[in-house]
Amino acid sequence: MFDDKVQMGFKHYIFDWGDTLMVAFPDANGPMYLWEKVAAVTGARETLTALHGVAGCHLATNAQDSREQDIVKALERVGLAEHLDNVFCFDNLGCRKPSVEFFKGIIRKIRADPGEIVMVGDSLDTDIVGALAAGLHGIWFNPDGREGRLDGAGEIRNLKELI
Repeated sequence: MFDDKVQMGFKHYIFDWGDTLMVAFPDANGPMYLWEKVAAVTGARETLTALHGVAGCHLATNAQDSREQDIVKALERVGLAEHLDNVFCFDNLGCRKPSVEFFKGIIRKIRADPGEIVMVGDSLDTDIVGALAAGLHGIWFNPDGREGRLDGAGEIRNLKELI
């Protein structure tokens, strides 16, 4: 369960892309904006709409076959792009999660203190470990109730828990 005390004071929310904001269809290939079917994760639109009014909202992904503008096009198809301030990916950072350099690049670009930032993602290893190592907060998005835990990280089952 997510600890409300940790949530207070976040000025920036960074969300993973696949299976955190957007459904990653395993049979789809190539850049997501070209997929026949795209879908937002349940609660993504409502959560971003509520948070974007009070905090910076950003996306961070390891997508290998999509550049920043491709990612924005996919987000536009489901109405999420307008609620995100930045898209961070290998294309514009030159590295991938979980490297500390990836998260430090984001910190520099949004000009924020790491303690004011939280990374929300569906992978403890890829999304949360690197964020914590870089001094950010981490929230594991675990809608299926998978086994696992990481000291220092919160856990939510529905994105709406963030609001």
